[in-house]
Amino acid sequence: MNIWNKAILPLGIIAQAACASAWANTPKTSVILEEGSGSVEFRATGRPSAIKIVGKGDKPKGRLTLDGRSIQGEAVFSLATLDTGIGLRDKHMKEKYLEVSRYPEAKLTVRRLEMPGEPAEGAKFEKVPFSGVLSLHGKDKPVEGRATLERKGDQLQISAEFGLRIADHGIEIPSFAGITMADEVQVVVQDAAPLKPQEGLRDSSSADRTHPDVHGARAHAAKGQRVR
Repeated sequence: MNIWNKAILPLGIIAQAACASAWANTPKTSVILEEGSGSVEFRATGRPSAIKIVGKGDKPKGRLTLDGRSIQGEAVFSLATLDTGIGLRDKHMKEKYLEVSRYPEAKLTVRRLEMPGEPAEGAKFEKVPFSGVLSLHGKDKPVEGRATLERKGDQLQISAEFGLRIADHGIEIPSFAGITMADEVQVVVQDAAPLKPQEGLRDSSSADRTHPDVHGARAHAAKGQRVR
């Protein structure tokens, strides 16, 4: 190892340690879903003709919390905005099956999503597993899925997919014009949402713990005042 390598290697180790320390001390960040651009989509199969049924609605609302590599939070979706491209079918689905007048929203609560690396600028993680709870039609059921996440500036781009069974939520299997929808449905949630630091996470007591000499400085200043 020459003299340049001996000099550069410690600098690299110091830089890595500094980056790790910076991420560890980064305040929690909110992912503001309603301020982004996105959509919620469901995909199902109709029988007996194996026709593909796709419904798309407005972007989700709610907030996720980014804490280091971990994400938790809630995404809420208005069922009244679903559109399959056939007005009469949409009316039938919302009034008879989803009963949107009684259950206007669906909510996905993300309880565990752990990225394999730090979400620094330009970082992208594909097919990251997550788990949570889906609240739909008055029933809460556990769900598991996968998400692709990409950090672009002050935005986090999210594409998450999970499956559900309609009957698990007490919804009658939809049937329209001789086509019966399969029980299994895939849901895709997409959003490009802004990242904003959460306020009030660090108080003076935590600052004192971070800088142990602060108490000594205060005591020294108080002593100086008494002497004068």
